[in-house]
Amino acid sequence: MKIKVKIFATLRDSVGWKEKEYNVEAKDINDFLKEVVGGKLYNIIMDKSKGELNPQYKILLNGRDIDFLDGLKTKLKDQDLIAIFPPVGGG
Repeated sequence: MKIKVKIFATLRDSVGWKEKEYNVEAKDINDFLKEVVGGKLYNIIMDKSKGELNPQYKILLNGRDIDFLDGLKTKLKDQDLIAIFPPVGGG
C-alpha cells in the first residue's frame, strides 16, 4: 500500500525533506514510523523512554488527529496521508 507523509515548519529543516511517499506493509502508524520513516524524524517526535509520541507533536491521518482515533495504533490503509506538525509557539 502507498502512504504519503508530509512534515511541516521546523521539522522540514531538521530532517531535510517535506514530503515522501512509501510503499509499505505496516499495519499501524507506530509500525510505520518506527520501521519505515525511522531515523532522525522518529528520534525527534518520539519519547522513546515511554514508547509514545512526544506530546508537543501532532500527527494527523487524512486530516484527523490520531488522538481522537486509536493514537499510534491507528490502522493504515492504501493512499493514507500522514501529516506531522511540530510544536507551535506564539503569543
